[in-house]
Amino acid sequence: LGSRRCRRCLITFPDSAFAARHAKRQHPQDFAAAALRGALFVCFVCARPFGCSAALLRHQRAHAGTPGTPGTPGHGGTAGHAHLAHLGPAIILAHPGTPPPEAPPPAAWPGLACTECGRSFSREGALHGHYIRHARGEL
Repeated sequence: LGSRRCRRCLITFPDSAFAARHAKRQHPQDFAAAALRGALFVCFVCARPFGCSAALLRHQRAHAGTPGTPGTPGHGGTAGHAHLAHLGPAIILAHPGTPPPEAPPPAAWPGLACTECGRSFSREGALHGHYIRHARGEL
């Protein structure tokens, strides 16, 4: 992202917007990986950061566990956070080495909200795209 040249095809474009559009259409997996480079996946419940969405989803299943469920250390295996399971992962684009932002208590979360500008979203995909626009400097 940000380059005028496609890394896979080696085509040079007039500007980075053309190159980004080409990458998004012709190489969607590469485009998504480049857009998420440096992303932190943060738990909505405890604000713990993870390097990939799979690790975050495993962690969130522990929050949604039932009493006596093994593998819920530190959370007592309670189902107290099960009502948050529908939120899915939070994706926060940050500079490497920057500590994750403090998250508000679970009761204060207004659904899916951008931690940079506070805008709320009803779908996780819309929030994800919004964060990518922040990272590109479009917002």
